[in-house]
Amino acid sequence: MSIRSEKVAKAIQREVLLLLHGEFSDPRLQFITITEATITPDLRYARMFYTCLGDDNAKKEARKSLRTATKLIRRTIGKRIKLKFAPEIVFEYDDTAEQTESINGVFKKIEEQRRKAGQGNADR
Repeated sequence: MSIRSEKVAKAIQREVLLLLHGEFSDPRLQFITITEATITPDLRYARMFYTCLGDDNAKKEARKSLRTATKLIRRTIGKRIKLKFAPEIVFEYDDTAEQTESINGVFKKIEEQRRKAGQGNADR
């Protein structure tokens, strides 16, 4: 990504966070965090990766709320950030933290099995 693209992506990310946490009244949007933003080289399409606190139901509700708010977010971004076109925004759930937790769980199980195997050999 070029320096300009990175700056635009970060500016969009910052504005989206301000909208979600301060200017929109939907309480389902309060628990959303934008973890990463990317934008195409032509600055027409932006992808916002997000996480959400809560259970699966809370995540579904957050996804619905984001879908509902996407047009308003795009329109507001178009007014606040001076670009030739307001980028089309797509929100994608970022499951990196969940994947990391799952992998850490696997490592813990392996470590426990090694300890048990080591204790079994020491008893002989």
